[in-house]
Amino acid sequence: MRFIESDATLLQAILFGCGSSSVRLNSVLNTLVSLEREMLSFAEFDGGLARLQAGGLVTFDSGLVTPTTDALDIAAEISRHDGCPDDFCIRLAKVLASWPLENVGPRGYTTGALSSADYDKAFA
Repeated sequence: MRFIESDATLLQAILFGCGSSSVRLNSVLNTLVSLEREMLSFAEFDGGLARLQAGGLVTFDSGLVTPTTDALDIAAEISRHDGCPDDFCIRLAKVLASWPLENVGPRGYTTGALSSADYDKAFA
């Protein structure tokens, strides 16, 4: 399994939304809106969080997402280049394309912390 394109968008929103501290899930979605990104589907959002966590790029606990040192190091390297937020996301997607991702058990890539109904209620 590999990261998908929306995972780069999600990680960008996490990084831009909180820097190196933790951020609530609704703040991540607000950052997506401010970046003028399409809203992620529940599957993209929940699966993306699970893939980013499996890849060691974020931790997820009690509704808070925190980027790891690896994610912050990637962001620092990408930020050294001039460019707009779209360029950042493109570069981030290229890094994720070669980033190792642990295999996950039979549940697949899901946090199990949100249901699609909860997602719709909280972020609609």
